[in-house]
Amino acid sequence: MSWRNTNNNYGRISKLFHWVLFVLITMMVIGALSTADVKGPEKAELIQTHKSLGATILILVALRLVWRATNPSPRQPEGTPGWMRVLALLNYYALYLLMLAQPISGILMVQAHGHGVQPFGWFTWPTWVAPDKARAELFESIHEALWIALVTLAALHIVAAFYHHWARRDGVLRRMFAG
Repeated sequence: MSWRNTNNNYGRISKLFHWVLFVLITMMVIGALSTADVKGPEKAELIQTHKSLGATILILVALRLVWRATNPSPRQPEGTPGWMRVLALLNYYALYLLMLAQPISGILMVQAHGHGVQPFGWFTWPTWVAPDKARAELFESIHEALWIALVTLAALHIVAAFYHHWARRDGVLRRMFAG
């Protein structure tokens, strides 16, 4: 298996980006949902981890986009209808947009609340906005709406992959697995 994408398969680096981001985003959703039941220092620790993972996702998505720009994706299988190609492309762009916008909205929300973002304590994220309660509430609403959109599109992405695997039997799903 190649490190780079071929006309028919994703390379190791693309697969690594895909699955690491899948795991991190899944952890983020589960972690965010579980913070409602947690209080005290445990909640603060969960929130700090959430912020650190969000910043990590933003960096990884940016790197993935650079990789993608220099390493085109495999072709769609022969016989894929035009409407399916268009939907796949729209979902692709929307997922990338959401994977960028979601952590950015989180960083803006945290900063508008007057807090910093220090991913795993390694560095302090540059400040983009000054503290402002109304702005913080706006970014909080945006952050919530974006995660719902992201989870919805990711679910459609998964359903489409299984549709390709079981109904169309065109190998699309197998291209993203090792080997």
